[in-house]
Amino acid sequence: MNEITYLIIQAEKFLEEKEYELCASYNLDTWISLKEYMMQNDMKSLNDIYFKTKEDTKIVKDWFKNFIVDAVNEAQFKTNIEIISGIISYMELSDKELIEKNRELADSYFNIGEYETCENLYKTYIEKNPKVLEYYYGYALTLINRQEFIKAINILEEGIDNSFKDDYFLNPAFEVLIDTYENINEFENANKTREKQNTFKKLS
Repeated sequence: MNEITYLIIQAEKFLEEKEYELCASYNLDTWISLKEYMMQNDMKSLNDIYFKTKEDTKIVKDWFKNFIVDAVNEAQFKTNIEIISGIISYMELSDKELIEKNRELADSYFNIGEYETCENLYKTYIEKNPKVLEYYYGYALTLINRQEFIKAINILEEGIDNSFKDDYFLNPAFEVLIDTYENINEFENANKTREKQNTFKKLS
């Protein structure tokens, strides 16, 4: 077991014990140590990361993919913001990894009540990547959580119209859009959206 793997195991241990601040601290130490290790070994991407044992390599790569889902309190989300910002600025990410980390960063701000920062991030993502439906979808979910239903509807409709017709998030976006129309009793628009969804399914 190397030092980085040890830090990850400790973070998981404190998470199970609901010692959330300690968990956050160990996650941050994990990223600091991992970045230092990557810099020393000229590593820039997730695929570059390797250790002497397959087990250590797997533990670290799994942490990279999953640590965000462990956050449950403000200390952890603030730590995640620091970690994710570091990952985005240092690592060479695939398009899929970058989208995931961008969403995790915006949603972490949302979860500590920094709604304006979250909204500005999603607006920036959409402006730079107008065909990436996942950004519209993530943005809309934060708006729905704040009961900004009309704004969420407009964002989802824009995203659906701009997206590629084989986008993985197309069907989830339609489902959220239909549910949102129904939640505000706009059943006619919900039915029209369902018809549009069926049309898109035939085209894909």
